[in-house]
Amino acid sequence: MAGGMTIALLEGRDSEPVKVTKIIGYKDGFGVLVPYTAAREGWAAKIPVDYRQGTANVAAAETQAFTAEDRVKFSYHADGFAQFSGENPGAIRSGRDERGQPKGLAVQTWPHGTLIETGPTFAIQLWGLNGFQRVHGGRNSTWIFDERDYLYRDCGPDDWDSYVIEGFLFTGHFRPHVRIDARDRIVLPLWHRAYEGGKGGQLDFRIVQEHNSGMMVAVLVSRTRIESESECGFILNGPSDIPDDEGKGAVLMAQYPPPKGIEELELPALDYTPER
Repeated sequence: MAGGMTIALLEGRDSEPVKVTKIIGYKDGFGVLVPYTAAREGWAAKIPVDYRQGTANVAAAETQAFTAEDRVKFSYHADGFAQFSGENPGAIRSGRDERGQPKGLAVQTWPHGTLIETGPTFAIQLWGLNGFQRVHGGRNSTWIFDERDYLYRDCGPDDWDSYVIEGFLFTGHFRPHVRIDARDRIVLPLWHRAYEGGKGGQLDFRIVQEHNSGMMVAVLVSRTRIESESECGFILNGPSDIPDDEGKGAVLMAQYPPPKGIEELELPALDYTPER
């Protein structure tokens, strides 16, 4: 799909929709941007994960981490190469070298056509919508979510402070199950066994992008809690690489503005410079 689709959130009936992320199509995949906030300096990392242990604390020394003076974009290509590149071309080290190795932060995950059943393909947690841009025209290329769409994750209607947008890539095998619901939304009704840490749930995945290959990008939007120290920002997560025989892998993560104390670690920069 050429161009891109913007996802906007509506916080109340009398409010204006707020643009939060954009999904763009490539010939061999798609990209996810968060271009509608003023936060530009951030932190990006590849974080080790042991899927047999579930949630665990990871020491900073165990991550492959960088600072960034420009916003990253998450890209997921058909062969399973998933990486952070620059929202602005040439701003962030990315791509592969002559040996096929990543120049920046990347993982080799499952190729398109192989369904990732353990969770979302990407996720964006964001807070402080007053710091994001409002929708002014151009609604034909905007998917708007409102109170009727939001799930609640680890919170309730009275104690949430952020949103999480989870993106899923479905193969063309699911196309016959796509429906137009009572609100004229294109949805895929599906029981997802990994929802809520394995509890499972019957969910309406909203289709926001379709590719000529038959692949479909769908999203869920939830309210949740983060208790961030910054008034406005976002965390962008990509998928893990293919776990090894011991169930270990790594995931991509970026945060804007960076977490408190990052400047004290004297991390290398992910920003592109010609001499590199």
